[in-house]
Amino acid sequence: MKVKSTLARGALTVSVLTAATAILAACGGGSTVPLASITGTTSSTTGTTLGTTTTSGGGGTTVSQSPYLLFANDYITYASQAPDSAFLHSIQGGDVITGFGGNYTYGNYSSPQTDMNRTGFYNLQAQAKATAPTTAADYEYVAVLAPGNSTFDISQSNSLLITMGNTVATASTGSSIGGHVNVLTVDINNAVGTKAATGDCSYDQTLSAVGPGQLSATGVRNYAIPLSSFTCTVGSMTTLQSTGITAVVVKIVGNKNPNVLPNEFDTVAVGTIGFSNWSASASDQAALAQ
Repeated sequence: MKVKSTLARGALTVSVLTAATAILAACGGGSTVPLASITGTTSSTTGTTLGTTTTSGGGGTTVSQSPYLLFANDYITYASQAPDSAFLHSIQGGDVITGFGGNYTYGNYSSPQTDMNRTGFYNLQAQAKATAPTTAADYEYVAVLAPGNSTFDISQSNSLLITMGNTVATASTGSSIGGHVNVLTVDINNAVGTKAATGDCSYDQTLSAVGPGQLSATGVRNYAIPLSSFTCTVGSMTTLQSTGITAVVVKIVGNKNPNVLPNEFDTVAVGTIGFSNWSASASDQAALAQ
């Protein structure tokens, strides 16, 4: 499948690449967790997956914003390129835009529809150039826009839930050299059209698995990242929770992965993205150690 390597939306370009030139690593926070174990509490004040219902004085019922929100899952290719340079979108109507910079280039693979149907994630391969990528200006990204290419309310949530990974098996010799990217940077922002972001925050997630192995058949796993673990280069997480977000961006960044070799292959794979008001139970904590 053809992949566009530039962003047409000027403000989104600034927002995405801000983190590629000035990402600050956050300590702690992200961990792997089976999505099936993530459950919310139900009470008169806490939402379920459909939101909290309250009875109004007039006898009617209103539905408030839920903290348990699906941002994107399942991806579909467009018959032709969208106006914002997207070649695919989530089933929620959020376009998916990709790009490369510096000592990264397109690595000759992007998930066709059959693979996305089979795996549930979109996968884009990057190849390092002969000069190994070592700086913040060396990057590959997959940007998933909010449902309907609109603004997404995360005001009631405290965690980002995301399925992602690097599907390339680690190898240091031969034609299949690759798999040394073990940190993916996740960026969330609120850029709109040509308007620059007033909130742009990122987190460097160390992957619990790279390539096919015992922890994952593909190298793709589920991660729960507290919003409090994100570091903001523009505005604050409070800004994003008050204004909403317009994109979740998953990136390989050169200076976050110092073991990458010249000419090697790695991927950014992105599946389900959601937000939740989540706190780990004792059983969930035990599951994290597996």
